[in-house]
Formats: sequence, structure tokens, C-alpha cells
Amino acid sequence: MFGKIFASMYDGTLATKGPWQALVTFQQFLVLKDRAGIVDMTADAIARRTTIPIEIIKIGIAALEQPDNESRSSELEGRRIVLLDDSRPWGWRVVNHEKYNKIRSEEDRREYMRNLMANKRANEKKALAPVSDGEQKLAKLANVDVDVDVDVDVKPLSRTKAPKTVSIPDGFQTFWDHYPRKQDKANAIKEWQKLAPDIETQRAISAGLGNAINSADWQKENGKFIPYACRWIKYRRWEDEQPTAKTLGYDPKVLAMLRQKFGQSVRPVDGGKFYDPGYQRRYDVDGTPLLVI
Repeated sequence: MFGKIFASMYDGTLATKGPWQALVTFQQFLVLKDRAGIVDMTADAIARRTTIPIEIIKIGIAALEQPDNESRSSELEGRRIVLLDDSRPWGWRVVNHEKYNKIRSEEDRREYMRNLMANKRANEKKALAPVSDGEQKLAKLANVDVDVDVDVDVKPLSRTKAPKTVSIPDGFQTFWDHYPRKQDKANAIKEWQKLAPDIETQRAISAGLGNAINSADWQKENGKFIPYACRWIKYRRWEDEQPTAKTLGYDPKVLAMLRQKFGQSVRPVDGGKFYDPGYQRRYDVDGTPLLVI
């Protein structure tokens, strides 16, 4: 993973006013965003992908969502990121992505032209260099006519086939970037091509994937029970119903209280208890901390 960082970032309010967590988090957003400037991931997923503690990511996101009247850009009151959908607390768009993407493209074009002209000048200089006596003699020999009868068995040149390139269907790369189990990508692409999801279906897949990533099954034993992406797509697992308060036996009021205190990463588990993967902490049915693991 990589992303272009502009030096001006370190001269603005992110660096001078802080908090420093906002600058660190924004750098990760620039690395993780897709071509449209979208980071369609939960805060926990960002922390896992970048290995930056969830506390830093949460503080940084909260600061980046706030208005900044001293920002260079007045768009959206100087906010750096905005939610993709107000109905869910995760998934963001980098506000000034298009503006800085154009700047980067122009810089890349100028760099390409500089290299092109430098190579051209080097070739012209080489062509004008003086020729040695030995090279002149070889040139004369090359111009001598020689009449020789030679039987030559000419065989057609064998052509090695170039390896086939696999085209990435629309929307698949964003899905693959977020899917935790990076195995059997070729078959996952085939299943995606069969499905040919439209925009609405891709949004449903994204939402379902976010729920699955935060589910108890996918968190067990470091993701041991996460299925291959090709099977997850083939069997439309994003349509699976999520456990409810009734099926898991938890108190929704306690869950709301814990999420208000510790963030949206807190989730119910079996037995009416709760688990926060960000802080790696378990809570009893009434919200009392049980065990730090």
C-alpha cells in the first residue's frame, strides 16, 4: 500500500493545531482510499490494516470530521472527511481527493516529459560522438560484397505466448481490498463476473461485508472461520441475517450505553454479553467489564 503525501499537509492546521492523532489518521486515509477517494471501512478495519492502535484512529477520525475555519479549502466548512451514509457510523470520503489528484497527475506528466527529454538528449549526444579507427574498419568490412552459396535450413521462429492478463471487473478491487482473507483471488473474480453486481448490489455487499467483519464468527481465533471470498460471493453471504437482541439474549440498552462510551465497535456475543475488539475487552450482561485479553 502506498499513497502520495503533499508537503503542504505539514504546514497546515492538522500539524500546527492538532490533535496529532488526526494527522496520523489522515495519512492512513490517503493510503487506503480508492480512486474515488473513498475509504469504505470501519475504524477497527483501518486499525487492523495499518497496525495503528484503535484509540488513535478513533480520535483522529473524530477530529477530521470536524469543521476547520482555518483550512485551505472552504468545502464542507474545512472538513477533511465525511461519512458516505448518515445511516451508518463508518465509511468515509476524503473531501479534497479530486483536487489533489489533479495536482498529482500534472506533476506525474511533468516528470515524464523531463525524463523523455533527458533520454533524447543523451541519445543525440551519443550519436555525435567520434568513431574510433577500429570501428571505422569494421564499418568498411560491413560494406564489402561477398558472393557465397550457403545452404541454410530456415526454421520458423517459435513464439512464446504472452501470459493472459486477468481483467478486474468493476467494483471487485474495492471489495477485495476490504475482504480479510486474501486467498484464491482468481476464483473470486470469476464469481464476481458471474454475479455482475450493479451499484445497489455493490453497496449491499459492502454493508454486509462490514457486518461480517465485525461478527463474532469472523473474530474467532484470528479469523480462522472466515470463508474464501469466492464462496462468500457465490452463496450471497452478504444477505445473511445478523444476530438480533432476541437471538443473542442481550439488552439493547446496555449495548447502546457501551457504544456511547467506547464506540461502535462494541458488539454482542453469546450469552447476552458484549465484546469490544478495539480495546480487546469483554463485558457482562449489565455492561460490567469482565476480562481484558
